[in-house]
Amino acid sequence: MDVNLGPGKTGRIGLHEDDDPRQLARSFARTYQLDAMMRERLQQLIERYMDEVVPGLAAQCNAAPSTSDISSEAVAEAP
Repeated sequence: MDVNLGPGKTGRIGLHEDDDPRQLARSFARTYQLDAMMRERLQQLIERYMDEVVPGLAAQCNAAPSTSDISSEAVAEAP
């Protein structure tokens, strides 16, 4: 999840199904020095994103080969 922090500045949060939105927002806010109001707003956005987007991404990943499968195939085919 990319977070717009202002003109030309973006932060990225890696999300997984079992992540705690509160902890993710707290860590991101500490890193990018966000105030409490922005941290709470970020937490709400993370929660919504995880409810709406992450389950669909997980389903797509289960249907496609994983990155490790692709990497091992590429290594096996390399001369």
